[in-house]
Amino acid sequence: MKIFFLALLFYTMALNAKDITIIGHITQAEDKSYEIEGLIYPEKRAIKVKLEGNRIFSLADAKESGVYKIVGDYQSRRLSSVLKIEHFSKIETKIKAKKYENNITLAKVLIKSSMYTPNEILKRRVHTDRVIHIQAFADAQLVFDFYPSYYVSKNPLMKFKYRDINASILKLWYKDNIGYEVSKNREIRFKKSAYTLKLPPLEPMKYKEKTVKIAEIKKQFGTEKFYEGGIELTAPTLASNGGAIPINIRSSLDIIELYLFAEYYNEGVQYICKWKSTPYSIIDYDIKIKMNTGWYDENNKRIDNLYVVAKSKDGKFYFTSTYVEVAVAGGN
Repeated sequence: MKIFFLALLFYTMALNAKDITIIGHITQAEDKSYEIEGLIYPEKRAIKVKLEGNRIFSLADAKESGVYKIVGDYQSRRLSSVLKIEHFSKIETKIKAKKYENNITLAKVLIKSSMYTPNEILKRRVHTDRVIHIQAFADAQLVFDFYPSYYVSKNPLMKFKYRDINASILKLWYKDNIGYEVSKNREIRFKKSAYTLKLPPLEPMKYKEKTVKIAEIKKQFGTEKFYEGGIELTAPTLASNGGAIPINIRSSLDIIELYLFAEYYNEGVQYICKWKSTPYSIIDYDIKIKMNTGWYDENNKRIDNLYVVAKSKDGKFYFTSTYVEVAVAGGN
């Protein structure tokens, strides 16, 4: 009878102790312990746990394969879990750079990265690395400085221009959200023709102050007074694919920072990306982003849902906006 009750007890414990999977990122803290931040399955919820001492199993052996097998305590139960991670070093990069006779260089960069939003992570049951900072150097001079969020489209494709400094090599550097860094060099090709810049003309007398009442933008910049004009924002009125909407931003203003925001269904206004200018920058940027809806007021009139804010060297803020109708939503 005693053996029967012991067997029943162990059977009940086995039912209560279910296996879990954690998909996310692992980092080593200063005290040599390990922290995991990601999603726990099958519950599909975010988790951050700390693992110490003998709770780490085969970590060093599994590091190269990208799969970490961990034995640890979770809610007072002994569990086996698997942490999967996409190594940043596996992300592919393509770079093209052409220098024109009038000393303007045009660069195109493609970085293969999933750039999943939190909603996409939940749906796909993955937790992958994403690019958070990209820089380009002509020899040792910084010519491009870009900070994307996960609202930039999958496999970000960027185009940018800069004033050439007689460099022969363009170096691309980028970092992911858990600290991995990668760099890649590309020889700059010479093209025997002049590149025609199509920047909006400088018209300081026409820039009028306007009030922007979008709460998220007022909070970000600490003001609701912006200048209208000086920035040209181009986007399709109707986007067939909300996961890759082409955006172009141009300006002749003396800008030090440029921000892009968009309105998302059930999420409000969200930060998409930021560019920081350098002494060689030309404000003519192309990027693809994710959007998931269009907006209308009570009179069925379109409401702008894509916004650009620029900060100039004299401390002024400039604002422009446009409307994008999305046929198939992206990023949710």
